[in-house]
Amino acid sequence: MTQVDVIIPVFNTPHRFLTVALDSLRAQTFSDWNAWIINDASDAAYTEKLEATLKAYADPRFHYLYSDHKGPAGSRNVGIVEGKAPYVAFLDSDDCWMPELLARHVSALEADAGIVLVHGHYEQIDADGRRGGPVPPRQGLNDLDVPRLFAVMLRENFVATSSVVLRRSSLEQVGCFDESFPCLVDKELWLRLLNAGARFHYDPNVVFQYRIHAQNISKKTDLLLATRRRIIAKAERLVRENSSFAGIDWPSQKREMEHHMNREAAAVYLERGEFTRALKHSSPFHAGLSRASLLLFARSLYRSLRGFGRWSGATR
Repeated sequence: MTQVDVIIPVFNTPHRFLTVALDSLRAQTFSDWNAWIINDASDAAYTEKLEATLKAYADPRFHYLYSDHKGPAGSRNVGIVEGKAPYVAFLDSDDCWMPELLARHVSALEADAGIVLVHGHYEQIDADGRRGGPVPPRQGLNDLDVPRLFAVMLRENFVATSSVVLRRSSLEQVGCFDESFPCLVDKELWLRLLNAGARFHYDPNVVFQYRIHAQNISKKTDLLLATRRRIIAKAERLVRENSSFAGIDWPSQKREMEHHMNREAAAVYLERGEFTRALKHSSPFHAGLSRASLLLFARSLYRSLRGFGRWSGATR
């Protein structure tokens, strides 16, 4: 039986990005894989080019599937259901694997039956493949137990999807990606796996290249903002229902998640010149200030407004 099913969703991905991703898969030193390339209802011209490209590769390990538009979660699920291999890996169509990724990750899973998911370090590249500044590897992740790892995941998604190889049996246990989430589908799944007690293993070596470009879904701020609110609500339910998370200070975790959500939104809105929306998400109510600090802020704002009124000649 094939050992790894590699899931590659495609939706109008720039062709030059896709071919780099596919070439990096074919260059793997571990060759016992099948790739499920899901066309998530790309437009007609792109579909024609994609199908011609895959035909030119003539690699029997490439399996092409066309799907109605389902988004990142649904299109990945199409490939997961089609495959049968004991391990499942994810490669986004604009990213690039290093040649040893599958070999390293499968070896880690084979060496320890208690490990459910292996992920690894990355470097950033731009649209032209130029490397960005170094990204330091994470420290201490493999020393944390599941509850503490869950707490870290609440604050930040430290698992890069294009570096993941995991056991199909564990994925089937918790369910696939939640198709009701338009983004952050990876973080939502990692939280469910950790909630089920899954152990993660982190490889500090650079195992893939993450491409930063204009079409990254992470740039869609409004979508991210709404989905982060859903993630917070779901995390709250998991913490309350799972007794092994009793030591997690949920009120503090929730505040930090909310602050991150609003800081992220404020920064992007400010960059866009949407000052009213930026101000909304950088207000003291979103900044985690105490009641006393809020009162001082209100007084300061009132004095400033009074001063502005006198300077502008406005009546009080």
